Amino acid sequence: HHHHRIIIIIIIIEMIEAYIIKTGIKRLKNQKKKEWEQDFHRITQRMRQVDIGKNTPEYKKYIATIPRDKRERDHPKTPNPRWKMPNKHWKTSISRWRKALHAFVLNGQTTNDIN
Repeated sequence: HHHHRIIIIIIIIEMIEAYIIKTGIKRLKNQKKKEWEQDFHRITQRMRQVDIGKNTPEYKKYIATIPRDKRERDHPKTPNPRWKMPNKHWKTSISRWRKALHAFVLNGQTTNDIN
Protein backbone atom coordinates (compact mmCIF):
# COMPACT_ATOMS: atom_id res chain seq x y z
CA HIS A 1 0.00 0.00 0.00
CA HIS A 2 2.77 2.37 1.02
CA HIS A 3 4.70 1.38 -2.12
CA HIS A 4 1.80 2.53 -4.38
CA ARG A 5 1.76 5.98 -2.78
CA ILE A 6 5.46 6.45 -3.47
CA ILE A 7 5.01 5.47 -7.13
CA ILE A 8 2.09 7.90 -7.51
CA ILE A 9 4.12 10.70 -5.90
CA ILE A 10 7.05 9.99 -8.24
CA ILE A 11 4.72 10.08 -11.28
CA ILE A 12 3.24 13.40 -10.12
CA ILE A 13 6.73 14.89 -9.59
CA GLU A 14 7.78 13.74 -13.09
CA MET A 15 4.66 15.30 -14.61
CA ILE A 16 5.36 18.60 -12.80
CA GLU A 17 9.00 18.55 -13.96
CA ALA A 18 7.94 17.86 -17.55
CA TYR A 19 5.46 20.75 -17.40
CA ILE A 20 8.07 23.14 -15.97
CA ILE A 21 10.58 22.17 -18.65
CA LYS A 22 8.01 22.52 -21.44
CA THR A 23 6.69 25.91 -20.30
CA GLY A 24 10.22 27.13 -19.55
CA ILE A 25 11.34 26.36 -23.09
CA LYS A 26 8.24 28.07 -24.51
CA ARG A 27 8.96 31.13 -22.38
CA LEU A 28 12.56 31.23 -23.61
CA LYS A 29 11.41 31.02 -27.23
CA ASN A 30 8.95 33.88 -26.69
CA GLN A 31 11.60 36.17 -25.22
CA LYS A 32 13.16 37.64 -28.32
CA LYS A 33 16.73 38.68 -27.83
CA LYS A 34 17.56 42.21 -28.91
CA GLU A 35 18.68 42.37 -32.49
CA TRP A 36 20.90 45.16 -33.75
CA GLU A 37 19.81 47.39 -36.62
CA GLN A 38 22.00 46.97 -39.71
CA ASP A 39 20.60 49.79 -41.85
CA PHE A 40 23.08 52.65 -41.47
CA HIS A 41 20.67 55.29 -42.78
CA ARG A 42 17.95 54.20 -40.34
CA ILE A 43 20.42 54.31 -37.41
CA THR A 44 21.67 57.80 -38.30
CA GLN A 45 18.09 59.09 -38.71
CA ARG A 46 17.17 57.71 -35.29
CA MET A 47 20.35 59.09 -33.71
CA ARG A 48 19.41 62.50 -35.07
CA GLN A 49 15.97 62.22 -33.42
CA VAL A 50 17.62 61.28 -30.11
CA ASP A 51 20.02 64.25 -30.44
CA ILE A 52 17.07 66.58 -31.02
CA GLY A 53 15.49 65.28 -27.81
CA LYS A 54 18.76 65.63 -25.89
CA ASN A 55 19.10 69.24 -26.99
CA THR A 56 15.79 70.27 -25.42
CA PRO A 57 15.62 72.27 -22.17
CA GLU A 58 13.54 69.39 -20.73
CA TYR A 59 16.32 66.85 -21.21
CA LYS A 60 18.97 69.22 -19.86
CA LYS A 61 16.88 69.84 -16.75
CA TYR A 62 16.20 66.11 -16.37
CA ILE A 63 19.88 65.10 -16.45
CA ALA A 64 20.77 67.96 -14.11
CA THR A 65 18.06 66.85 -11.64
CA ILE A 66 18.67 63.10 -11.74
CA PRO A 67 22.18 61.79 -12.38
CA ARG A 68 22.36 58.54 -14.35
CA ASP A 69 23.19 56.40 -11.29
CA LYS A 70 20.12 57.72 -9.43
CA ARG A 71 17.59 56.85 -12.16
CA GLU A 72 14.77 54.45 -11.41
CA ARG A 73 12.97 52.07 -13.77
CA ASP A 74 10.09 54.49 -14.25
CA HIS A 75 12.27 57.50 -15.17
CA PRO A 76 12.41 58.52 -18.85
CA LYS A 77 14.82 56.22 -20.70
CA THR A 78 16.40 57.24 -24.00
CA PRO A 79 15.44 54.82 -26.78
CA ASN A 80 18.43 53.03 -28.34
CA PRO A 81 18.71 53.93 -32.06
CA ARG A 82 20.75 50.77 -32.70
CA TRP A 83 18.07 48.30 -31.61
CA LYS A 84 16.22 46.70 -34.49
CA MET A 85 12.52 47.53 -34.36
CA PRO A 86 9.82 48.55 -36.82
CA ASN A 87 9.56 52.28 -37.48
CA LYS A 88 6.12 52.33 -35.89
CA HIS A 89 7.62 51.06 -32.60
CA TRP A 90 10.52 53.50 -32.88
CA LYS A 91 8.16 56.45 -33.37
CA THR A 92 6.11 55.34 -30.36
CA SER A 93 9.17 54.97 -28.13
CA ILE A 94 10.72 58.32 -29.14
CA SER A 95 7.36 60.03 -28.66
CA ARG A 96 6.83 58.47 -25.21
CA TRP A 97 10.35 59.48 -24.20
CA ARG A 98 9.83 63.10 -25.25
CA LYS A 99 6.43 63.27 -23.50
CA ALA A 100 7.90 61.68 -20.37
CA LEU A 101 10.71 64.25 -20.29
CA HIS A 102 8.18 67.05 -20.73
CA ALA A 103 5.95 65.72 -17.95
CA PHE A 104 8.94 65.18 -15.68
CA VAL A 105 10.03 68.79 -16.02
CA LEU A 106 6.50 70.20 -15.74
CA ASN A 107 5.83 68.74 -12.32
CA GLY A 108 8.38 66.09 -11.45
CA GLN A 109 6.12 63.31 -12.67
CA THR A 110 7.48 59.97 -13.77
CA THR A 111 6.58 58.09 -16.96
CA ASN A 112 4.02 56.01 -15.04
CA ASP A 113 2.02 59.12 -14.24
CA ILE A 114 1.48 60.12 -17.87
CA ASN A 115 0.66 56.75 -19.47
